[in-house]
Amino acid sequence: DRLRAGLRAAWRDISGPNGALLRLMIGEVSIEAPELFRAWWAESVAQGRHEVTTAMQEGQATGEFRADADAEVAARMFVSAIFM
Repeated sequence: DRLRAGLRAAWRDISGPNGALLRLMIGEVSIEAPELFRAWWAESVAQGRHEVTTAMQEGQATGEFRADADAEVAARMFVSAIFM
């Protein structure tokens, strides 16, 4: 449920006015102002990935997700699908 809610919130953000900001950050700022891009990445994308990793690990502990899956890799895939 937490992942589904997070996905919905992220989709709402990137499909609205923030979508243009996301495209600008990834397409231009990452090249023209890499320090700003790294700060934005650490505060948004990396934090989101950490939250997804935690949710997946908690889901593994309760049996909602496979215990043999790497939660960090799964979180990277989940977040990449949202942002890319």
